[in-house]
Amino acid sequence: MKKLLCVLLLLCMFSYAAAESGFPDSSLKSATVRFAGDFVIHEPIFKSAERLARSGNSEHDYDFAPMLDPIRDAMQNSDFTVTNIDGCLGKKDLKKYRYSGYPAFITPHHILYALKDASVDMLTLANNHMLDSWYSGLMDTIDNVDSFGIRYIGASRTQEERNTPVICEVNGIKIGFLNYTKDLNSMDRQSALDKRAMQFAVHAIKNSDCMADAKRLRDAGADDIVCYMHWGTEYELEPDQNQKAYAENLMEAGVDVIIGGHPHVVQRAEWLKGVNQFGETQETLCLYSLGNFLSFQRTRYRDGGIIFEFTVQEQPDGSYRIVEPGYLPTWVWAVGAREKYDFKVVNIADCIENRPEGMMDKDYQQMMESYNDSIAAMSLGVGNLLTE
Repeated sequence: MKKLLCVLLLLCMFSYAAAESGFPDSSLKSATVRFAGDFVIHEPIFKSAERLARSGNSEHDYDFAPMLDPIRDAMQNSDFTVTNIDGCLGKKDLKKYRYSGYPAFITPHHILYALKDASVDMLTLANNHMLDSWYSGLMDTIDNVDSFGIRYIGASRTQEERNTPVICEVNGIKIGFLNYTKDLNSMDRQSALDKRAMQFAVHAIKNSDCMADAKRLRDAGADDIVCYMHWGTEYELEPDQNQKAYAENLMEAGVDVIIGGHPHVVQRAEWLKGVNQFGETQETLCLYSLGNFLSFQRTRYRDGGIIFEFTVQEQPDGSYRIVEPGYLPTWVWAVGAREKYDFKVVNIADCIENRPEGMMDKDYQQMMESYNDSIAAMSLGVGNLLTE
C-alpha cells in the first residue's frame, strides 16, 4: 500500500513539474498548420513546366513537380498545409480560355499533381484573379481541385455550399476555415458576369459577413477558426490601414488566426487582442502577408516569401490556444534567359552553407538578400525563424 501511495505521489509531482515547466501534457491534442505564399504562375513558369514534361517523358502535358523538389520536405513538415494559386485552373474550355499569365492568370490544372505530391491539403480560391476566366472558369477551378481530393475554401458552387461551414479535423482538432478577397480586378462590375458569381460563388469582403460566418463555424463545432485574407497594397512592406481595420473585424468575429496574401512581399505578424462577438477575451495571431512562393517576379522583396506555421494546442481545461508561430524563408531560384528558364523553390536555410550545384555568385547573393529581407520584416512582429 505504501509503495502504491509513493508511486501516485511521484506521478502527481511529475505532472505538476511538467505543467510548471511549460511542457505540454502528451495526452492533449495539438496540430501544426503551415501556409505557403502565393503561387503566381506567369507564362515563363508554365512554359518551363511544359518543357519539363517533354524532357522527362511525363504522362502529363505540364510538370511542375521538379520546381518544388527542394522545398517538398518543408511543405510536408506539418499536419495540414494550405496555399493559394492566383487565378483559375483551366481545363475544360481551353478553346475559349487559353492558359495565360499576367494580366489574366489561367494556370494548367496539372499543377495540382505537384501540390498533391507535396502534401498540400487545402487551396484558398478567393483572390483578385479568381474571375479571370469568368464564372465558368471559377466553376472549372472548383471541379479540378475537388477531383484531386484537395480541400478548398473561398469559392462555392451553390448557395447551399456557401452556407455550409468548412471544418477540417486535424489530429482530432476541428479547425474552421474562412477565405475572403478584397478585390476582383473590377471583374465583379462587368455586365457580362453571371450574377451567380457575386451571389454565392465568390467569397469577397463586399458580399460576405465575417461575423455570421465565424458564428456559423462556432455553432458547427469548430475548436479554432483560421481565415486566409487576400488583401493589402501590392509591394508595400507595411500593412495598410484597410488590412489593419479588417483584421480587427476578424478578431472581433472570433477568428483565431489570420493569414494574408496578395502584397507579394513579406509583411510582419502580430498578436491582436480584444473581446470577440461571443463576449470572450480574444487573442488573434495575424500574419499580414506571406510574400511569393512561386512566381516570375524577380525584383527585390518579390522574389521570395515565407512558409508560416503555428500550432493549435489543446489546454488542460479543454480550450485551445495558438502557440509557437514560426516562419521559414523561401526563394525562387530562376536559371536561364530569353523566356527559357528553369525554376526551383528553395528553403534558404538549406542553401546557406551548402550552396546548390550550379548556383552562381549573383544568385547566391540575391538569395541571401531575400533571406535577410524576410527576417527583417518578421523581426518587426512575432514568429521564430525556422530551419526545416
